[in-house]
Amino acid sequence: MVWMIFLLTVMTKITYGIGARGGPPAGMVMFFTTMTMLIMGILFFIVPGAFVWFYKKQEVKAALEHFDPLPRWTDRCPIPVLGIVVTLLLYASTMLAAMPQAIMPVFGTVIHGPPAMALQTVIAAAALVLAWLSFHCRPAGWWGTTAFVIVLMFAYLMTGIRSDQLDLYGSAGFTANQLDAIAKLQMSPAARLVLQLPIPLLTIGYLVYVRRYFNAHGRT
Repeated sequence: MVWMIFLLTVMTKITYGIGARGGPPAGMVMFFTTMTMLIMGILFFIVPGAFVWFYKKQEVKAALEHFDPLPRWTDRCPIPVLGIVVTLLLYASTMLAAMPQAIMPVFGTVIHGPPAMALQTVIAAAALVLAWLSFHCRPAGWWGTTAFVIVLMFAYLMTGIRSDQLDLYGSAGFTANQLDAIAKLQMSPAARLVLQLPIPLLTIGYLVYVRRYFNAHGRT
């Protein structure tokens, strides 16, 4: 939801920018913007909600257990914790995929070159270790993941709320044309904070919710 609000804000600015430069009529652009938001709402809310509603039925669960009686590796981990594991694995893969660019925004600055690649490697390795610990429901996995999220939250927020965003993008290697396009979509630091803060806060809230699955001995 927060991401869709952000997208709507950006696309609204684009709409007015196109109209000001004599492009397609603003009404036409707004129509396509509305259709885009409608389709994304269906894909991100209605379709997932339908899946959750359908697979929560007891008869569906019974049918799946009947036709697939063999326990799978995912059965060894509670589903709420499995969501954390998958998220950590995806984040680790994102860090590894970003390594060729050798750019890492962190704590209000941008790191380049080998230091950025080294930091991305460390973050990816930490995410993988936390994924393993969380899969086995070890308390260290919960504490480590919570600390991991809090550190990353401050690292990204300190970068996101800086007022000199164009300087950051420039130091990251963006061209003059790209910087000019970004300047037209700039929001105030307070607006960026309002849009960025709910996601890590919701993540921490979810971690508090799944805390009960992490016991003293974990799972083997």
